Amino acid sequence: MATLLTDVNSVLGIEIGSVQTRAVLFDVVEETYQFLASGSASTTCGEPIFDVMPGVIAAIRDLQEITGRFFLDLNNKLIIPSHGGVEGADRLLITLSWGADLDVVTFGLLNELSLETANRLARTLPLNMVDSFGINDRRSTQAQMDALLAAKPCILIFAGGSDRGATRTVGRTAKKIAASLHLFNAEERPKVLFCGNRGMARRVKEILENETSYASTNNIRPEIENEDLTQASFDLNQMVIDEKMNSINGLDRIAAFSNEKPQLTGIGFQRVIRFLGKQYDPLRKVLGIDLGSAHVTAAFANHNESQQITLPIGTGYGLENALQQTRFADLEKWLPEALSESQVMDYLWQKTLFPNSLPVSETDLQIELALARHLLCMTMRELELNAGLVSRSFEPVLVGGSILTHAATPWQMLTALLDGIQPLGITPLVIDKHG
Repeated sequence: MATLLTDVNSVLGIEIGSVQTRAVLFDVVEETYQFLASGSASTTCGEPIFDVMPGVIAAIRDLQEITGRFFLDLNNKLIIPSHGGVEGADRLLITLSWGADLDVVTFGLLNELSLETANRLARTLPLNMVDSFGINDRRSTQAQMDALLAAKPCILIFAGGSDRGATRTVGRTAKKIAASLHLFNAEERPKVLFCGNRGMARRVKEILENETSYASTNNIRPEIENEDLTQASFDLNQMVIDEKMNSINGLDRIAAFSNEKPQLTGIGFQRVIRFLGKQYDPLRKVLGIDLGSAHVTAAFANHNESQQITLPIGTGYGLENALQQTRFADLEKWLPEALSESQVMDYLWQKTLFPNSLPVSETDLQIELALARHLLCMTMRELELNAGLVSRSFEPVLVGGSILTHAATPWQMLTALLDGIQPLGITPLVIDKHG
């Protein structure tokens, strides 16, 4: 059984990002948990090392230098639990955002109900949604099966039917999925997450479990008028982590010291925003945006609702996707001086080749701040179109991302956030300088 957080003092968190691996320390100070320090190092999951451990150890060593506290023994093994509160930590938590997006397809019944909600579930995590299939699909059954085979997804999300709702259509769809999966090679069949009518979970399992790995979760559309993605998003996270555990060398070794499975960074982000949403004005919302290198994650919450989206755009590894949706005019309006289109776009396209590069001149910084404003505008538009955001009245707004925190002055960060988010009323702005 995992140790309750109330039974521990020190907590060591490891975040394995696309660019940086961070080690952060929390401990009890005057009977409350406080953030004490963070260390960082380059992520080593990719070339030329292809092993997560060197980056994790380097980040922990950086934390040791800052705090004067040892977390590694002489063999570079983590000291878990702590020794008298002087060495090591009582608990280790791991979040992960490194790695390519997994391909996913969605199945649902009506396009505007269960299928739309299944697509929204897929967008809560860094996944590449390849295709969607519903009962209103005009393609023939053969064409749909061919499309599924061509997609070669890692995960298949299957939704449909409110609780005590449709059963026959859900059963027919499950049989169609099973017939399609039978055409795959056994080792290439996608895992299935069923998030539809709870009354059909056992029947759907009987149909699909002989064909592939199957899991069920709460109905994401328990009533026609309501949707609930919270538990389904967490269970989908577990499926994604299982895939990444098999593909990221060394992740299983560091995870062996943790009290629970690693989580995608976005899931932890969503939990923080949901918790804060219950602490502030119920008539307003807490907004959080993380401008990451590979993805932009955004979430809002209050006492009654919580929504999150993950966009495949970013400031480094995700910049190419962002530029494919960007015109020069989108950036030009945020530039304080007249810069030519070729100068701006050449700099940004060059950054796609060197996503870890930093601005070295005032002009470079102004281009990156213009990019940050544009990414914030794109994110707010997506929240309004696909996450049901109806008002920009927030309390507070939390923002992280090295594009803002590592180069800009407080005034530059403030103006970039106001321009990009355009909040209504008096809004506290909080910058995570360690994010």
